[in-house]
Amino acid sequence: MHFWQIKGRSLPPSGTGTISKGAQLALWLCGLHLGIGSVLLVSSGRMATPNATASNPDEPSGGQVRRKAPPAMVWIPGGAFLMGTSDKESFPNERPAHLVRVQGFWMDEHDVTNAEFSKFVEATGYVTTAEREIDWEALQKELPPGTPKPDDSALAPGSLVFTPTSGPVPLNDLSAWWPWVPGANWRHPEGPESSIQGRENHPVVQVPWYDP
Repeated sequence: MHFWQIKGRSLPPSGTGTISKGAQLALWLCGLHLGIGSVLLVSSGRMATPNATASNPDEPSGGQVRRKAPPAMVWIPGGAFLMGTSDKESFPNERPAHLVRVQGFWMDEHDVTNAEFSKFVEATGYVTTAEREIDWEALQKELPPGTPKPDDSALAPGSLVFTPTSGPVPLNDLSAWWPWVPGANWRHPEGPESSIQGRENHPVVQVPWYDP
């Protein structure tokens, strides 16, 4: 998973019924607390004309890439691609579909690992979003008007944890497979009883959009 954010979104109508306020709260918290780090050094992107091609004359040659490659990074060639969608059932910020041209960029060979993130935290003292108390006043501004304040236990530091269901479940309640777990964070991915011991080389999780 990449860093991502669900902000100012509402789910489109579907045959499964309306989305409960509790599910909307869970959806927002999912955007707030989930993600995974992958360091990118990205040069500027720009809109492409309809006849844009995948070539990029500004990119370094193969020999230059080999000589100048930063440690543990690979060169991703630039080009043009169709971004977004024109599907009426999509989120407003996903429309319309449009061509975008992106210049080449360097990217890590792999996601940031637990061991690498641990070194970052040790060096900086950084505290991730999932480890902080939730500010209800700030959260309330991102939710539909009238959303009731959840129990204080739901505002304790924690995160959503993906939990496969044993069978079919209604799709209008995300908590059926993304339950809120107090104490879940990058050190304890599935909750307080879990740890990253033995998973030092696994990708770090529970690091959202708002974290570095």
